[in-house]
Amino acid sequence: MIKDKKSEKDLAELYRTRLSDRKKGFAARKKRHTGKPQKASDLLKAFFKDQPETLKKMEEAKALLAWTQYVGPEAAQFSEALKIAGHKMIIQVTDPLWMHQLLLLKNQILKCYRRDFPGLKLQDLFFKRSSAV
Repeated sequence: MIKDKKSEKDLAELYRTRLSDRKKGFAARKKRHTGKPQKASDLLKAFFKDQPETLKKMEEAKALLAWTQYVGPEAAQFSEALKIAGHKMIIQVTDPLWMHQLLLLKNQILKCYRRDFPGLKLQDLFFKRSSAV
């Protein structure tokens, strides 16, 4: 179909250039790709690295969500971590017996939070009596 040799040579040269560009592109993507997906938390930390207040709020939210893990599902039925104010975590408790039990476990729970969330610098857990969780 191609009538002259010059057009055929140009076409072959374009094809070789295209292959070369594709190889370079694959090599560049392969260098960026680490082989396994990154955690969403790592991506968010990298995205918000210049906004320390946002990172602190994210850490607080993670700490509040971890309440059930630290006290167990039974105690979590009667209690809820509401917020972190300053260096205090405020916990709402509906049952007076569970409030007493959590007060007895306060130092152990606080130790776990300090270990897993050192950036929050929690000093105290404040238990607040409420009628509903």
